[in-house]
Formats: sequence, C-alpha cells, structure tokens
Amino acid sequence: SDLTPPVSLSTVNTSQRTTFTLGDDYVKFGGVRVGAGGTITFTYQRNSSATAHHNPNSEGDFNGLQLVKVNSSPSINVQPTSMAVIAGNSAQLTANASGALPLFYQWQKGTNGVYVNSTDAGDVSGSTTNVLSFSAVTNLDAADYRLIVTNTFGGATSQVATVTVSDPSQRMGFSYSYPTNYSDWANAYIAGNGKLGIMVFCNPLNEAVIYNDRGFNMAKTGDRSFAQVSATDLATIKSNCAAGNFAAANDLAISSAQYHGGGEGNRHPGFEMLISIPPSGSVSNYSRTCDFRTGVITVRWSDGRGDWERKSFVSRKDGVIVQYLTAPSGGTLNCSFQLTTESGMSFPSSMIFTSLANPDYLNMRVNYPANTGSAGYEGVTRVVTSGGTRSVTGSILNVSNATSVILLTRSAKYYTNCVTQWNQQNLQTQLAAISTDYNTLLNGQIATHQAIYDRVKLDLNANTVDRAKANDDLLVMQKNSSTPVKALWERVFDAGRYYYLSSSSDQSPPDLLGMWTGDCNAGFGGFYHLDANLNLQIAGGNIGDMPEAMEGYFKINESWRADQATIALKLLGCRGMVGCGNTPGMAPGAALIANINTYYPYQYATGEEPWLLYPFWEHYLITGDTNFLQTRLYPLLKDMGHFYEDFLTLTDTNGHYIFAGSVSPENQPSNLAVSLLNNSTFDISGAKFALTALIQTCNTLGLDQGAGQG
Repeated sequence: SDLTPPVSLSTVNTSQRTTFTLGDDYVKFGGVRVGAGGTITFTYQRNSSATAHHNPNSEGDFNGLQLVKVNSSPSINVQPTSMAVIAGNSAQLTANASGALPLFYQWQKGTNGVYVNSTDAGDVSGSTTNVLSFSAVTNLDAADYRLIVTNTFGGATSQVATVTVSDPSQRMGFSYSYPTNYSDWANAYIAGNGKLGIMVFCNPLNEAVIYNDRGFNMAKTGDRSFAQVSATDLATIKSNCAAGNFAAANDLAISSAQYHGGGEGNRHPGFEMLISIPPSGSVSNYSRTCDFRTGVITVRWSDGRGDWERKSFVSRKDGVIVQYLTAPSGGTLNCSFQLTTESGMSFPSSMIFTSLANPDYLNMRVNYPANTGSAGYEGVTRVVTSGGTRSVTGSILNVSNATSVILLTRSAKYYTNCVTQWNQQNLQTQLAAISTDYNTLLNGQIATHQAIYDRVKLDLNANTVDRAKANDDLLVMQKNSSTPVKALWERVFDAGRYYYLSSSSDQSPPDLLGMWTGDCNAGFGGFYHLDANLNLQIAGGNIGDMPEAMEGYFKINESWRADQATIALKLLGCRGMVGCGNTPGMAPGAALIANINTYYPYQYATGEEPWLLYPFWEHYLITGDTNFLQTRLYPLLKDMGHFYEDFLTLTDTNGHYIFAGSVSPENQPSNLAVSLLNNSTFDISGAKFALTALIQTCNTLGLDQGAGQG
C-alpha cells in the first residue's frame, strides 16, 4: 500500500487515537481512496511517548500504525447559483460533488423554507443528477432549490439557489443595460406614489437613485401680481376686438394688466443616493425590470461573489420609499450609502446642501437661496441591517458583513423656518414608526397600487418572446416593421397606466414631468400646463377605473378656484373663473395668471377652465354619482354660468354673442401676427360644454328650475 501525498502526524501520546482531515489532497491506503475533504483516523501503537513529526513516505514508515477507519463522505465542490429567467426560456442548475463512489443525487424544491424532492415532470428533468434542467421555465418553477448528495459514508447539502421567473404576461419594463453617466438620467427606471418618487439607474456597483417630491419647486421670492383693469379699458378692449382693431386691443390688454411674474419656480430633483459596493470580478447577467403591477424596480447582476438582487418601490399605502438590498447566497453585503447631489442637477450656486449621517439615519438638508423666507427641504433615510455592523465616515454610512439592508426614505419641503423644522426631526420620528419588514411593506403596496392597476388590462395577444424583450429592442423592431409590434403597444399601454398611477395621489395629479426629473432646467418648468396638457395626461383616469388617482385631479382644481376667481374679476371684470395658463401646484397664489405678454394675453383664453372641468363631468357620466355631481361639479359649473353671463355682452348682426377678446392657445394667425382676436374655436367649444353641462346638471338635480333661477 502507499500513502500519497505525505501526511504530517502531530505529536501524540501512546495509544492515542488521532484524526486528520484532508483538504484538497487525497489518501490511498490499503486500496481505499479517500477523497478531498475526507478524514483518516490512525491509532498510534509505538511505545515511545512522543514523536514530533512523522512523515510516512513508504509502507515501512507505517510500522506501529494501524488504519482504524476511512471516511469519505460527499463534499460539494461547485455550488449551484441563483438565476433570473424569462418565462418560456430554458435554464439549468448545476453543482459538482466529490466523495467515495457511488454518489447519489437528489434535487429539492423549497417554498417558505419547506423542501420536497424534485421529480422529472413537465419541463423539469435531471432531478437525480447533478444538473437540474428546465426546458421551458414557468411561474411554477420559481422557488428555492438545493442538491442533496449522499454515499455510503454520509451526505452533503448544497447552498440554496433561487430561481426567479420573470413572466412577460405580468407586463414589465425590461432593460439589459445600464446608463453609465449621470447625464443619462432620462433612461432611469422610475417609481412613485404621487407624493414621493425615485429614479434608479447606473452601474449596480455604483448605483445612483434620484429622489423627487411633489413639493420640490424652487422657492418663491414673490407672488404673481396684476392690476384691477378698469371697466373703461375692458370695454375698449372688447369694442376694438369687435371692430377688428385687434392690435390695439392686444396692446391695451397687455398694458392695462400691469402683470408681474412670481410664484414658485422650476420643478427640481431633491438629491441622490450613491450606493457603492467594492468590485469582485466583472459585472455580468445584468437586468433591470419594472413590474408595472407592483411598482417594484428590480436590479439583478452577477460578479465574482455570486448573484445579486436589489429591489425598490414607493409605497402608496405607507407613504415611504422602500429599498431592499440582499447579499448573494451564502455571502455578506459590504457597501456604503451617501446622500449627495450632482453638478448635472444644475442647482443654483446659492443653494446650500448639508449631508449628515449616523449609524441609523442619513439626512440631506437644503436651504433655498436668500430672499425665500427661510425656505428649505430635507430628505431622511432610515437604515436597518440584518447582521453585520454599521459605521460612519463623514457623510457616508458604511455597512459591513450584513445579509440584507432595508432603506426607508421620506422627504418634506418647508416654506418657512426650515432650520427649526429640521431640528424637530419629524421625519425621523415618522420613519421609526414604519415596519422594516420588506414583505409587510410589499403586501401594503400590492393591496393599494396593484389593486388599482389590475382593474384594466390591454391584451393584443403578443407573443411571449417579444413581451420579454427590452424596451429599446421593441422600438427598433417597430421602426423596421410596417405592421404594429403588438408587444410594444402593450408595453406602451402598461407603462402609461403605470406612470399615471405612480405620479398621482389623492392630493394632486401628474405635472408636465409626471413628477420625476434629474435636472432643475427641465422643460417648461415642469409645471401643470392647463391649455391641453393636463387634460391629456389624466385622460385615461376615468375610463381606466382609477378614481383614487382622479381624486388628486379633482382636488387640485378645487384648490385653484379662489385664484381663478381673482383672475376673472380683476382682469376681465367678471364673476366666475378664468384658467391661469400654468401653475407649479397647490401653494397659495399658485393659480394666479401665469403670464401676460404680447404673444400671449393669457387672461383671454376663457375656454381653458371649462376644459379643466370636463373630466369632472366624465366622472359623473361613468359613475352616475349624483352626490359628486351636486357637491363638487355643480358649484364649479355654476361659476362658469356666472362668468359667461358677465363676459358675453356683445352680439353680431345676427344676434349671436361675440367672444370679443379670444385666444387660441399657442396659436396665432400668420397673416395678422396678433393673438387677441374674436371667437376662437377653443373658447367657443369650452363655453358650449360648460353651459350644456350646467343645464343638464340642473335638470338632473332639479336645481335652478323656473324663471330667473337658471
């Protein structure tokens, strides 16, 4: 017999039994091969009291040593790894083991920690081999898997590998690449609840998450203002329009208003979180998905440590941004978090940013420029880890050897005394009261966001392969196809429904940007634009059965009522309401007229407010809710009835009322080069709707019936 390679025997006492573990080597003794990781036990028989080291290189060196037991139980040399698979695709889980032959294999499938033996059935084969194969993955295959290896001497169990199945029928956005520069923020995946929003992008080892808040508009230094136009000037403007002296009417409409701009400024991002993980080999198998039904953004990738997964969503139920980071199977999470800003956000240089950190919270505090009434805002992130340790370096929070991290974030804007507000730590107190269990938080999201989203679905019977393709791949397909790519148009519908719901709350609808931006210089201020944009943005809300989202639209319009009554009274001398053109939101004074200039004497776009009321009417037509009709729409329609009684005073030779002073938004006849004219279709159709709906409402409710009452 021989022993290969030599084994060092430690000092032992007479007749003491000593066990040696073999690492990557093996022993062949007495015709029996002991594999790597096995053990060999000798009984020392010599009469000598001790031997410092004995290196048996030949059979002769074994005099006095007797082999008592050879144990070569299985050992897992190559572990199976987790994977994310698109439904319908093939996949394999592979593991390798060593030990005394023969080896016996059994894969097990686990759900919630309960494991049962896998069998060869359906799309599954190889249940009793070291390779478990799926010919066409289905949702039923999504589970935890492990391999049990046994032989005569014992058994070994592999680490758990999780199979995640992305089902295209669930309607997701897919991307298999990531933006590498901050300037690519427009390619981020977004989530929100109408109040809070996030944008997720960049290299997963250096990920950037931009935080948005409905209240994040540049603080105002003064209010919009305008004069009380005299009755004489108003009559002159009307008579000039009626006579065709449009340029003179336009000039007087501008000069008499004495308009001065003000109010809150552009929509802006709040701040960003940088999530850094030390590299270990190259990043591979990257994917970024957005589950439109749940609002969960999932980032997956692999590197030298294994398979990673990171999830984010904005809870509609709990009003908090949730981020959940987990370590690869059998590994730990070492990472850092910092709240900061980017030059690409284009913040004014006079804004002050202070980033703070302690082991439990990150806090970004921001002062708006001077002359804004001590206005500011903040974001607070609560950091909770499972295992590991936390430490702080400056404004950076470091996490070491954790198995998971959950981040909970809220933000708030303070219009005055922001320092006092920060020091009260209200956000920290709020976050401390929220559950830190990811599944509990997700269940709340499913009960709210998903319950709303799932009410309507567009199914064009697109094929599964196309539904699993990345967004940009579908666009390329459509560009090269003369017929509709069904999966693309399903994706457009699903994404549009998702973005609308995610940027709506019961307090406000989406603005021009939804609610997301990575740059302070976003187009048109990111305001609510009321001449058509807002109506189009929420057009699917009523017929798409999302009253929870439409409530924000109704509420914000009601909040504008007082300001728009001021516009009508001061600029046109009328009761009722005139739309403001555009507005940053719900702050006091926000719905005063947005602009009055030579190109755009906006106070004469009188059809704007009726069009803003049309979705109210549509809601009634769909629901038949007469209480809504009477308590919420009727008062607004009655305001418009009063407006037209006061505004329509001139008639033409046929006795028809003239809209003397009328604007077609963003449109000007090229042969006149003047905007203030008569009888724009926009204004006439708006008036027709408002007055018709008012009459029908009164008849339905039995209001204002009889002479002189309507």
